[in-house]
Amino acid sequence: MVESKHSFSIRAKLAAAFGLSLGAVVAISIVGVNQLQTFRQFTTELSDAWLPELAAINNVRIAMTEFHQAAARQVDNAIHHTIPRHLEPEYSLLYPGIDQAEIMATLARRIESAISSFTDALDTEEEHRLLGEFLIAWGEYRSAQAEVTILVDNGKAEQAVNLFNRIAVDTYRNAHDKADEVFTFVASKGKAWAADANSLYRSYLLEAGLAIVLTAFAVIGALVWLTREVSRPLHEISGAMERLVAGDLTAEFVERSDRRDEIGSLIRAVQGYRKSLLSGLELAADAARERDRLEVAVSNLPVALAVFDRENRLVLCNPRYAAMYELPSRLAMTGVTLREICEHRIASGAITPEGAEARYEEVLGAVLAKKPIHAVRQWTDGRIVDVQVEPLDDGGWLTMQEDITDRRKIQEEIAFLYAHDPLTRLTNREAFKNQMGMALRRGAAFAVLCLDIDRLREITDAFGVGATDQILKGVAGRLTETCDSSSVLARFAGGEFAVLQLDAAGAGDAEALARRIMESLSRPFEVDGHEATVGASMGIAIAPGDGRDPDQLIQNSYTALHRAKGEGRGSYRFFEPGMDAAVSIRREIERGLRSALANREFELWYQPLIDLRTEQTLGFEALLRWRHPTRGLISPADFILIAEATGLIRPLGAWILQEACNFCARLPPPLRVAVNISAVDFHDAALIVNVRNALEQSGLPASRLELEITETAMLENTERTLAILQGLHALGARIVMDDFGTGYSSLGYLQMFPFDKIKIDRQFIDGVTTKRNSIAIVRAVISIAESMGITTLAEGVETEEQLNWLKAERCVEAQGFFIGHPRPAAEAFDFVSDAPQQAATAWHGRPRLTSSLKSV
Repeated sequence: MVESKHSFSIRAKLAAAFGLSLGAVVAISIVGVNQLQTFRQFTTELSDAWLPELAAINNVRIAMTEFHQAAARQVDNAIHHTIPRHLEPEYSLLYPGIDQAEIMATLARRIESAISSFTDALDTEEEHRLLGEFLIAWGEYRSAQAEVTILVDNGKAEQAVNLFNRIAVDTYRNAHDKADEVFTFVASKGKAWAADANSLYRSYLLEAGLAIVLTAFAVIGALVWLTREVSRPLHEISGAMERLVAGDLTAEFVERSDRRDEIGSLIRAVQGYRKSLLSGLELAADAARERDRLEVAVSNLPVALAVFDRENRLVLCNPRYAAMYELPSRLAMTGVTLREICEHRIASGAITPEGAEARYEEVLGAVLAKKPIHAVRQWTDGRIVDVQVEPLDDGGWLTMQEDITDRRKIQEEIAFLYAHDPLTRLTNREAFKNQMGMALRRGAAFAVLCLDIDRLREITDAFGVGATDQILKGVAGRLTETCDSSSVLARFAGGEFAVLQLDAAGAGDAEALARRIMESLSRPFEVDGHEATVGASMGIAIAPGDGRDPDQLIQNSYTALHRAKGEGRGSYRFFEPGMDAAVSIRREIERGLRSALANREFELWYQPLIDLRTEQTLGFEALLRWRHPTRGLISPADFILIAEATGLIRPLGAWILQEACNFCARLPPPLRVAVNISAVDFHDAALIVNVRNALEQSGLPASRLELEITETAMLENTERTLAILQGLHALGARIVMDDFGTGYSSLGYLQMFPFDKIKIDRQFIDGVTTKRNSIAIVRAVISIAESMGITTLAEGVETEEQLNWLKAERCVEAQGFFIGHPRPAAEAFDFVSDAPQQAATAWHGRPRLTSSLKSV
């Protein structure tokens, strides 16, 4: 393997270069060889003696600097790293400890090793003298620093600082100056050697000139080689050293540092010097960064923090502390006394002089006794502050304070909400029951009044949820005004309220209070500039006769409340034992509903719809019936509301859609079927999917399906309502507004959505032959619908006079008992499969079923 040219020493290279001219001029060559040997001696001394000396003394200087920095950090740590015991984990994470003593010992060994290396290379008396002076100065510094270390180890931080600043710093500077003198002298030797080398080089050129002709090519080659391999690297090294000495640490080398000759050694020595300088600067930068981190950490603590010395003078405080005490910048500076801060707070009115003096004495006493303080203070401005004071080992103390006002308010609010309704601030159900339990244990007689606010749904539909909240708050206010202070008021849920009348001597007192409450709630409420009337229904139970535990009393008052609501809004009823029967029936129906669908107990009956112009059947309205295994045929009026309240209406509604579509798919076109959609189903996200599935599975064209939706179902959310209507319309189904005219927004919805049909409610049809108001309303509805291209259907037609009047007024469609009663699906199939055009005639005149079988 061929070795690199940089693997050979300069001596070998010079010998090879100048050996070429030995044969030409022996005499000149001998002289030249002598000169070269002399030059080699200088070069060897430069690389083997001077540079090691220079590097050794420079290593001493660098190690001295690092040693002194470590000593300074040792003292700094002794001052600033004295922290409360409970903060040691946090500080250990933020400022990982460094064993400065170990670092100083390592550096001392490095200095001794470098001094030993330097001593071995000394060759002049002056160097010995300068080294002796340095060793004396260094010994003085080490002695002073040893005393500082002893003080630090004994916990005497302030004495250590004083000794360090008073003696150690000066002796360090003296020792460092002596080291600089040695360094300067060694550097001057190098310059002298360089001058001698240059002199030798000129002598050699002069003598070589005698044989210039014979050795021209050899000399030129030697010069080129010297320039490239020696002179240029030396010049680069010299320039780099000058820049390093001047403080420019960016000096780089073009020449390769992996050369194994003297130039390579010189380059590596200079690079080592540069790395040592960089290492020292990095250590200084690390120390600065640690200080910055400490400042940032203290400034960003989530609590107010301040440290005072043994004289109660401020050492440091973070911005949160200054802000909490509203300190101006001059009072947040190091050296400000605690007394000055207290005087500022007294002047600002934040604390009384007596209070300030008490706090001052408390802190001083705790610090002297080495006992921490942890207390929660209520300030005069209402703030609640968590205060901690921790005595420090040096006689000073640290305080951390946190404003916990908001936290306390939240805790108090949580405790309040545990027993109260958040909207009305009245007692909640559990707290109400607890009060009842205490009254029962005392053996007291009292009344429980349960209220349900009427028409809340209508208020929500008309004005929004915010208006409902205003009404509920207003109800709570009126109950508070009406009931005496001994009564307990509660809101259970929604529009349900309760009153615990503790001073009720009997039913008479309870009834008097009930009347006052009913009268108070009957007055209109103001909602967003409008008047809204709600009213209430009420059930009353008297203890202990109507129950001996809170749950039973509440249940009995609810039973009375349901009876009151069943008899009409705005009334109250006392609990009676017989009322339990109605509740039992309701529970039985609810239990039966849960299994009725799976047991196939539901049926769809169909009532014909006719065209008044041709008297032909257009289709049927699907009406739900429940054939109960023990109670027989049950009217929808007895179970639909229960199904909606329990959520059972959703699977039931999907079943009705599928059954009705299956039925209509077997009818001859264009007969259609109308299906009622409950308010619960209408707002169910699955409605559109259920309609699509029913159409797809039955194969029924969407145009033969009519979906009847009551106005009440559409009032809840206008944007969502329109989106649902548009989604159903997009399927192709016909959209019918049921019970038109019974609500508040019928005409508004006609404007917003293109209904295919409107059904005129039976309450208007009943009076078309006897009541002028009914006649006017029906005529107006027919006229409006006709002008908008909407089909009209009159429901509840029960007489021939009504039928003829509707024909004369151009009503398009009709249904009712006069036209035909609802019939099972089989009868509808049997009839229309034979003669659909005769449907109206065939259905008309059949025996009527009881009118209690109302459509869904």
